[in-house]
Amino acid sequence: MIVRSVSLFLLVTAFLCTATSAAEELARKSSQTVYVPVYSHVYGGPKSHQLNLTTTLMVRNTDPANTIEVLSIAYHDSSGRLVKEFLKQPLLLSALSSKHVIVEEHDVTGGPGPSFLVRWSSTKPVNQPLIEGIMITTRSGLGISFVTQGVPVTVQSP
Repeated sequence: MIVRSVSLFLLVTAFLCTATSAAEELARKSSQTVYVPVYSHVYGGPKSHQLNLTTTLMVRNTDPANTIEVLSIAYHDSSGRLVKEFLKQPLLLSALSSKHVIVEEHDVTGGPGPSFLVRWSSTKPVNQPLIEGIMITTRSGLGISFVTQGVPVTVQSP
């Protein structure tokens, strides 16, 4: 009975270790396109007053040992049209470093629901970067801030 229990324990432990390793490997990527929803303004008050926001896109390399290459940071308006490409050439992000771009508070060319598409790659599988949108304003005596997180998407070639 003890041998059977020990065998079952070892089998379950081996399965869980293999599942954890597989999950860790799934989290490592060598390239991705990430969609980040952001907001150029929100509405509030009794007359649904428009309150403009400063938007910061932050790309953080979460890998402690490897560099990633940010290929593009494209800003799209609420209709999905490209407004601006923030990088003129690819950018290398060393281990644990970050890059940010800012859409100023007065810039509402993206409409109320713009987004970023961030493309990145690496020569080997790495920890996926953390890509967030941070929106903030302190106008009218208010302090509003919130964060959105990017989600990986599949992009079809035309």
